[in-house]
Amino acid sequence: MSHGKPCTVTFKETTVLDPSVPSFSPQGRRSERTQVLKGLKDFVRRERALTYKLHREGASGRTVAKRLARLIDAVIVFAHQYAREVACDEETPVVWIATGSYGRGELNPFSDIDLTLLHSGDTPAAYVEHLMSAVLQLLWDAGLGVSHACRNSEGCRQAMEKDYITASTLLESRYVTGDESLCKQFENEVLLKFFSNNLFSFITDRIEEARNRHRSRGMSPYLIEPNIKENPGGLRDAQLTSWILQLSQLLPSQFGNLLPLLKEEEVLSLQKARDLLLRIRTQLHLISERKNDVLERALQEEVARSLGYKENNGLPAATELMRDYFTAVGKIRFHLNTTLSRLEGAGRLSADYRGVSRRPMGPDTVAIGKNLYFSSENALDSPWKAKKMMEFFLTAQRHHLEPSQQALKLLYEHLELVDQGFRSDPEIAKLFMGILEGTGDVSKILSHMRDCGLLGRYIPEFDDLVGFVHYESLHRHTVDEHSLLAIDAVDKLSQGDRPEEAQKRKLLDETGKQALLRLALLLHDIGKPRGPHHSLLGAAVIPTIARRLYLAEEDARLLEFLVENHLEMAYLFERRDHGEESALAAFAEKVGNLTNLKLLYILTSADNKASGSWFAWHDSLLWELYQKAAIVLSGDGTTGATKSPKTFKEEFLELARERGMAEEAVRHCEAVPPRYAIEVRPAEAMIHLKLIQELKKGKTPIALYFSPMATFLEVWLSTEDRPASFSQISGIFAAGGLSIISAQAYTRKDGIILDRFRVVPVEGQPLTDKLSQEVQRNFLDIFGGKRSLIEMLRSRQRRIVPGKRPSVSKGPTRVYTDNESSPEYTIIEVVSPDRVGLLYTISLCLANCGLDIHFAKVATKLDRAIDVFYVTDKVRRTKLLEEERIVQIKQALIEACTDVTLYEDKRHIS
Repeated sequence: MSHGKPCTVTFKETTVLDPSVPSFSPQGRRSERTQVLKGLKDFVRRERALTYKLHREGASGRTVAKRLARLIDAVIVFAHQYAREVACDEETPVVWIATGSYGRGELNPFSDIDLTLLHSGDTPAAYVEHLMSAVLQLLWDAGLGVSHACRNSEGCRQAMEKDYITASTLLESRYVTGDESLCKQFENEVLLKFFSNNLFSFITDRIEEARNRHRSRGMSPYLIEPNIKENPGGLRDAQLTSWILQLSQLLPSQFGNLLPLLKEEEVLSLQKARDLLLRIRTQLHLISERKNDVLERALQEEVARSLGYKENNGLPAATELMRDYFTAVGKIRFHLNTTLSRLEGAGRLSADYRGVSRRPMGPDTVAIGKNLYFSSENALDSPWKAKKMMEFFLTAQRHHLEPSQQALKLLYEHLELVDQGFRSDPEIAKLFMGILEGTGDVSKILSHMRDCGLLGRYIPEFDDLVGFVHYESLHRHTVDEHSLLAIDAVDKLSQGDRPEEAQKRKLLDETGKQALLRLALLLHDIGKPRGPHHSLLGAAVIPTIARRLYLAEEDARLLEFLVENHLEMAYLFERRDHGEESALAAFAEKVGNLTNLKLLYILTSADNKASGSWFAWHDSLLWELYQKAAIVLSGDGTTGATKSPKTFKEEFLELARERGMAEEAVRHCEAVPPRYAIEVRPAEAMIHLKLIQELKKGKTPIALYFSPMATFLEVWLSTEDRPASFSQISGIFAAGGLSIISAQAYTRKDGIILDRFRVVPVEGQPLTDKLSQEVQRNFLDIFGGKRSLIEMLRSRQRRIVPGKRPSVSKGPTRVYTDNESSPEYTIIEVVSPDRVGLLYTISLCLANCGLDIHFAKVATKLDRAIDVFYVTDKVRRTKLLEEERIVQIKQALIEACTDVTLYEDKRHIS
């Protein structure tokens, strides 16, 4: 609780409190109140404008936040005086106290204003109600959003006993106006007494709340779109640290020899970090024109430029803003953990280590419970002890111990020991590679090394990634965190029992390159801060790092290969048709051998899992690509994924003869395109014969076959060639809540089309029979002309929760074309903000541009759709050769994707 003058800005410059203003009479209140309210609004508007001007001129976050709070103080002081003089004639002891962030004296532009009217127990209820109503109504009419409570001291005490959230808001209570003696009485008789009796249970409860909050947000402070207030290391964590420090000053006797919990320079570091977050939050509120704590990608550049950041070396201004933000967040976490570790180590919280076993783990380390400590604060007091820094983490990793905050703090304070001699020491390199060789916990250990600064000092190239946001990548985390999450995916292989994990674990064991794979994942994105083509730029740095780590020449080459080619398998898997022999052969040639393929496969899976947009069906399809490439590299003479055309025809005709369909099978083989025999299994071709029979009976315009796979649904469709059939099909899937992940079309010479679609439910929902049946009904209704596809899609849009609807404004649409990779088709790649019916929109546009779609790959990364189409000219059945036409098609696609309405059947290019 703080006292003294409530504000630094007053109404004295306005006419509202001019002494010449007459007393209000009942008859004149309404008109006088209108004048008062206008003056009040003008004052608030003027003072806010002045405060925001100070912000734009570079005032600190805390300065601006305090000035905004003082402005509200001035308004409340006046409102209280006005209400007493005009609405309430009595002078009864009451006091207005600010609570929460307003109680701290810090407000951002759209922060909550929490206010409590404290009264004595014998205050007439009618008076309190009348006064409160008059004050609040004036504040609300002035455009201020105020949350309020009305209690006496006993009511406050009961509320605090019942709910520690209330206790935390009242801990920060501050006198604004009214009876100051009542405020002091509340502080002495309620606040001090409550916290004296409940000090450490309160702190423990708030710590648990913070941990629950962290868990609900994925634990990582390094999310690219952070919640400045709620995320680990955010303003709430800074405030938790401040509460504990505040209580240690309020009740020093209960903390004993633990004081000070933080050194003076650490408190200053905490304040500086918190100040930056306040400054960012102020700008975020101003840009959003509302209370908004999520620093979205789309806003980061504008926030950065508004705060004075500039583009640097081709990187957006937001890059440096976010690096500063993550540095501040790291400091807040570090200081909070330091504070908590001191309390826990002394047994003041639930984690009392005094009764826990202590085990010496080496000359200078000791395990206490599950934590590893340095046994002395002098453990790193000379250069010859520098090696112990890496030994500490190897010990923690091998014995599955958590590095203590005491140790991390000591390591941080001795980072000057990590010099060129340290980095070139072969023994230290061996220790580091030993950490990477371990099973389990490697990512966690590397994260601690990153957080205390050791990892970046030891590998300076990695330090460039810490807090780095790469705006061309569709990742959820900073580049350093993404790399560590990828290593975590490899760590989990030793712990999981799912078939795909056992599969990868077996392949990794066969290579014997566990440490090298983790090193490749740690370094695979080191080229990102260096410019475009980050794979090549990163690979160029690898020989230098490999020499420092004393890698064997063969391992150095392998590491360079993995970094340079870490996108190749994902690119082929997500954006190209690896059923094409030329594409698969080129990939296999680049990979070179099975060891490289195994490592690249596991690296690709881990890298993509860490990106945050990875489901089980991704693993299934990536494994399919691995198997195809392994067949080529094993040297059995084939490059196809299934059978050669000759083998396919023999097996297919044999199956057909057994079922009395030999003639139909022969005609089918003559009617389908050549790639059909390579990409389709004989058993699938038999299904197609039945679908074609059903179609030719004329009872239905479309024949369907649903085949549930382990992680996706495969759907075969047979229909007569008709305009925009692909777009209709994709629209029906979208309306039914299914996302297409790949599609292949085979057009027979008689005009019958066979389409294979692989689909998954949107947002990872389970695939049910009910869903499949609904989609099947939709197909029959749409192709039978019973329902409108446009209306079905619009109905789907309306069913989506508004907050989950992707906006078409989140970034531009980009269109790329490729006439080199495929011998038969032009490849068109569309990258656009995702939304319901987007694939329908794109494919309809392609149809209206006179193109046939033969193959499609569809991927979604965060809120971006990446749709790839293999197309030919509908009339000539050839690639697109005219540059002018390609430009027109690109423009048509951009217009279609940018249109917020569902794309109608409008002819763009004939």
